[in-house]
Amino acid sequence: MPSPSKPGSPPVTCPASSSDERVPSWPVTSRIARACGTNPTYLRPLWEKAADQRGAKKEPPTLQSALRYLHLRAGKPDPKQIAASTGHALSEHEITQLLEGTELLDWEPVQLLVFALEGETTYFEPLWRTTFQATAKADHKASVPHIAAPPAARKTPAPGPDGVFGLLAQFSAVLAQAARC
Repeated sequence: MPSPSKPGSPPVTCPASSSDERVPSWPVTSRIARACGTNPTYLRPLWEKAADQRGAKKEPPTLQSALRYLHLRAGKPDPKQIAASTGHALSEHEITQLLEGTELLDWEPVQLLVFALEGETTYFEPLWRTTFQATAKADHKASVPHIAAPPAARKTPAPGPDGVFGLLAQFSAVLAQAARC
């Protein structure tokens, strides 16, 4: 196709034709998303899937992208619902900070969020540690604390009294129906 501005000039081609499709690197994709006014963390799972399908070298996941994906997989509950499911051990503000990646908290709040979203802490702890170490190197003052392994038998934190009443209130209709059977 000749260039519309100069008759007779060489054709303008797109470097990624249908026979030679390429997936841009994550930094490029992230910049494009920001330029279009979109939060790049929403695109990360799609980018990873596209990269996997084409056999591209996959960049390691970050704590933020993994938490955002877990949140998406859980049906995107709002921070108020998540806080209630933790027995208000996490505040809505802390949950928002973790999901948006605006603040790196200690492991315990991250672990509570992962439990609340039904994730696997053994996957998230190394991501948190890597993020913590990178932040510590940038700050030149923090050190990585020893982290005890989470109890294997317990999948969710024990709800406090408010958590129990909240669960009963949420499932009261189901419980009443089951009692009638």
